[in-house]
Amino acid sequence: MITYDHKSGRIHPRDLGRVASHYYITHRSMAVYQQDLRADASDIDILRVFSLSDEFRLIPVRAEERVELQRLLERVPVPMRESADSPQAKINVLLQAYIANLGLSGFALVSDMVYVTQSAGRIFRALFELCLRRKWARAAHRVLNWCKQVERRMWLTMTPLRQFAKLTDEKQTARALPKLIRSVERKPFPWSRYIDLSAQELGELLNDPTSGREMHKLVHQVPRLDISAHVQPLTRSLLRFELRITPDFRWKDRVHGAAEQFWIWVEDADGEAILHSEMFVLKKLYVGQEHVTEFTCTLTEPLPPQYFVCVTSDRWIGSETRLAVSFKYLSLPD
Repeated sequence: MITYDHKSGRIHPRDLGRVASHYYITHRSMAVYQQDLRADASDIDILRVFSLSDEFRLIPVRAEERVELQRLLERVPVPMRESADSPQAKINVLLQAYIANLGLSGFALVSDMVYVTQSAGRIFRALFELCLRRKWARAAHRVLNWCKQVERRMWLTMTPLRQFAKLTDEKQTARALPKLIRSVERKPFPWSRYIDLSAQELGELLNDPTSGREMHKLVHQVPRLDISAHVQPLTRSLLRFELRITPDFRWKDRVHGAAEQFWIWVEDADGEAILHSEMFVLKKLYVGQEHVTEFTCTLTEPLPPQYFVCVTSDRWIGSETRLAVSFKYLSLPD
């Protein structure tokens, strides 16, 4: 986590050390993440790494909890490799039960869940930053999704409308929201296509014309950015990106606060490596303007067919834009 210079006596922090100090992660946990976190990690692997954190080393599995844990194990969506009697399985199942809003019986089990969930947010954020620093695109995307699921207490398979349950302050919206959520989750209709429908078309889709206007308002409050990219080769191995970002949603102070944060990263043609990453902060004052950001990326030979630009919200589920940048007509300098 640090590099010690014997001659000068100076200590230089490394990436692991910076992440550990920022998120208050113990050195034992960082050693586990260094060894077990992989670029191709699945959801099962990510939850296993989380449950091995040193922060949870004192959580036991009590004899009276085993029946309840087995019941929860059958109800959570992500399976686990450990046996139901292991502390790692308990931590894993308590986290998933928290996201799924499952009820628990027993004061001790509830106390353990509170302890696990209090640390979950910063641990997943630390894992996400580690993936970004190691330039792992798929792992970073998965871990960021877990950050959002923990913070929002909802699964990715649920409609993004559920995020408004604790955000809206309008009585009419609060009354209509439960019905809208049930209607949307029954429809096999992709969320990305709701943005293209008018209020009338949304009402027809949900078989409830009176709900169309309310649905249209909520759909357009989910943060969304339109992006376009222009690329210019500076050398045969260096590419300049000019990314134009246009906000495409309606700002509401109660819902969005003072600013919204988005992650921008460029992936290689296989979607495995992150070539560039940065955070974009959108403030209310500039929501109606086009924004331009410039950066450079490495270019490999032979020339890949395309790169992917991904813009995803730091905290909103269902807010992601992905753009393929083709190199079919790109001419490299001699």
